[in-house]
Amino acid sequence: MKAPLFWKNEDSLWGVLLSPFGALYRLVTSQRERFATTTKVQIPVICVGNIVLGGAGKTPVTIMIAAALKEQGFNVHILSRGYGGKLKGPLLVNPVFHTAPEVGDEPLLLAQTAPTWIAKNKAEGAKAATKAGAEILILDDGLQNPNLYKNFSIIVVNGEYGLGNGRIFPAGPLRETVESALKKANIIMMMGRDNHLLEKRWRGICPIFHGDLTPHVNDIQALRNQPIYAFAGIGHPEKFFAMLRNYGLHVVAEKAFPDHYFFKPRDLNELCVQAKQLKAQLVTTEKDFLRLSHDVRQEVKIIHAHVIIEEENLFSNLIYKAVNHEEKI
Repeated sequence: MKAPLFWKNEDSLWGVLLSPFGALYRLVTSQRERFATTTKVQIPVICVGNIVLGGAGKTPVTIMIAAALKEQGFNVHILSRGYGGKLKGPLLVNPVFHTAPEVGDEPLLLAQTAPTWIAKNKAEGAKAATKAGAEILILDDGLQNPNLYKNFSIIVVNGEYGLGNGRIFPAGPLRETVESALKKANIIMMMGRDNHLLEKRWRGICPIFHGDLTPHVNDIQALRNQPIYAFAGIGHPEKFFAMLRNYGLHVVAEKAFPDHYFFKPRDLNELCVQAKQLKAQLVTTEKDFLRLSHDVRQEVKIIHAHVIIEEENLFSNLIYKAVNHEEKI
């Protein structure tokens, strides 16, 4: 879905009018959490989640953690809901023959780093991964799911977007109250600049780390000195466009689509025609590329990006303690 503009505006009339529905949504989810049966598996579960709907940077953070743990010799598996895919799982994703309409775009991206499972039922997915030999399980986007016990939870926050209007869905972008989310958190990962002074409000609740997405140098260098037509269907496509400009690329046009958008042939044809008219190179994200038809992919360049954390050593130490069953932070 594409986030409505009033989600950013605290004074929006729509936010006020929809607040009763937000209260109802919170009541339903809180009752679900209260009466849910929580399953605990035999391996550590690290949850990477967020408070708002849409792109905070969970998937890149998940990839970064999985890669770091693999380097330490752990057999890491990832568990995803498989948003946008029609298969329910539990299913081990095979990026060679599975497609985004089947398993979702994020699992295909995650599977490039570590064995990735999709499961609508998180507990069943965790059991399947454990049975398959996983030593550590990273739960991508499961903070609000009460069915699986988490040993360690990370809340990822887009510092530039913040919490929108601060209201609960559908009145705003929040999945739950900020207070209830922070009670679950072991650490907070602030992605990008903290434009809303959230760190000041949350100081002392739990450790706060600072990270950001950085594009691969080779991808940027290959696109210098040529016109760029950028498009993206992610949570906050404007951040992707701004990143390209910040790294000196000549963006002559941009096109934003809803998050997890499945491109139609008409969309792709229009992009190709417009890019040709502008004599520009089509550029998109890794996740969007996985939702393109194969005949169009040869026309599009990818900007690969990875997470850089300022406090990398301290962050690694906390994760190491979590997966080795040491004292909870």
